[in-house]
Amino acid sequence: MKNYLIPIIAFFPMLLFAQTEGTSKTGHSEVVEVKNATAKILTERASNYLALKKIEAKTIGSVVSGTGVFNVTYASIKKGFDQGHVKFKIKIMIKDGKYKMDLTDFIHEGIHGKSSGGSIDLEKPECGEVQIMATAWSSIKSQTQDHIKAFVKELKVKMDNPVKAAAPSSDF
Repeated sequence: MKNYLIPIIAFFPMLLFAQTEGTSKTGHSEVVEVKNATAKILTERASNYLALKKIEAKTIGSVVSGTGVFNVTYASIKKGFDQGHVKFKIKIMIKDGKYKMDLTDFIHEGIHGKSSGGSIDLEKPECGEVQIMATAWSSIKSQTQDHIKAFVKELKVKMDNPVKAAAPSSDF
């Protein structure tokens, strides 16, 4: 029995390493503390922010989730520029005093389904470089990163919106 365990034990770490190596996915995940904010207040802020961004959100308990979209413009194979959308999933898990945001699954879609690149994590677009040039695909990825940074920054500001103390009253 010992003779079988040694190769299995030696091989197991290699399996774990192989599964995680090279899995750089586009997205953002972060836990943010918001002192003195209840889960109820943070859930309301998250829902309001997603509504502001025109993201149809679902709230189940203290988890707010939805699918967002932003526009990208890139050089066309023909003349001029093409436009497309990048859809993504957002999930905000909330507790008293903190929340965790996850932005995942970024998918490029050409307008009207034309020249859709698919997952932003792909080295080359699904539709092929005949439809979306390598430079255009690089531009789409870059714009996606810019949109992620702006979205996260704005979400943090909206979630951190402190409840302002009422000004002292001089009525007393």
